[in-house]
Amino acid sequence: VYADGLRTLGRLYAAAGDSVLAREAESRAHRVEAAVNGECWDPARGHWVHLWRRARRPVSVLTAASIMPLIMEGTPRERVAEVVSRHLTNPAEFWTHTPVPSVAASEPAFDAEGERLIWRGPTSLNLNWFFVRGLRRHGFNAEAEHIAARSRAAVEQSYFREFYSPLTGRGMRGTNFGWATVAAAM
Repeated sequence: VYADGLRTLGRLYAAAGDSVLAREAESRAHRVEAAVNGECWDPARGHWVHLWRRARRPVSVLTAASIMPLIMEGTPRERVAEVVSRHLTNPAEFWTHTPVPSVAASEPAFDAEGERLIWRGPTSLNLNWFFVRGLRRHGFNAEAEHIAARSRAAVEQSYFREFYSPLTGRGMRGTNFGWATVAAAM
């Protein structure tokens, strides 16, 4: 998300006529993308891993963050394709009724409708907005439209909620939650 923001910032600087700051933002984005793709990609798992603490020990839990780097412009398309086919569109992991759950459905920590601990399974539409943008950027339009359509359906069913059940689309937690409005932008 940081690299994506830097790319956007670079485009804004360029549009404002500041080529120096535009190049600096693009350069930083490139370095972040190179680091994520170079240090965090696990070819055996076919997704990115978190590196825990100074020991840089890989965290093995498969979460939405494990596939989020597919949104970066600098991620090779073949890597995006692997993540999409192996994980994102896998019904046992992220391709649920209302994708994309914050934790893969295959994980023991997955709790689709738990509201005591957040980010253990429910779908967050602000993450979906990033996924849709990234998928479109890399040419995965059908997958992007599926996520966008299911996101809109969840909002129509339960209006603007903080999270949605990945299994049913039922709205959860906060009501009139602003970030769910991104469903309209997808």
